[in-house]
Amino acid sequence: MSQCPHLDLASPETYIGGAPLEGYRALRRSQPVYWFEDKTLEPFWVVTGQEELDFISKHPLLFSSAEKTCFYHETEPEMLPLMRLMLINMDPPDHIKYRRIVRSAFTPKAMDAYESRFREIAKGLIDRVIDKGRCEFVEEVAAELPLVAICELMGIPIEDRKQFFEWTNIMLGEI
Repeated sequence: MSQCPHLDLASPETYIGGAPLEGYRALRRSQPVYWFEDKTLEPFWVVTGQEELDFISKHPLLFSSAEKTCFYHETEPEMLPLMRLMLINMDPPDHIKYRRIVRSAFTPKAMDAYESRFREIAKGLIDRVIDKGRCEFVEEVAAELPLVAICELMGIPIEDRKQFFEWTNIMLGEI
């Protein structure tokens, strides 16, 4: 089947209220691998079955993240070398080498240690907009919290977050 008839993975409406877990379960049962086509994105394979995912992850020569990157849009050929510097777009052995460097920062114990700081950041973001009585929620809160958290994790000064965000978008070819 070329299209999933019951779950539009490209539509933001699909994710209102969180991940469509029941839809994912249905996909794993009925179509663990299928070709997804949408007029707004380049077509791509969707793989939801555990057995299929295990096979793919163990065969990076057949299923490369670096070849064309893991992003929905096609990457311009001149951008590929830059995109391949991101961990998510690396194949072994580079992926394994760099993942080992950062993995200790993302253990459950390490993440628990960040909780109070991230709660403090979230409270500060809400405090900044609460007195106004209204805000642009995505820009002033929803996008800000993960950006601040990433800066914290990477040791980037919070006051440099807007510059970091701009550089990230330039690197991803979004600007």
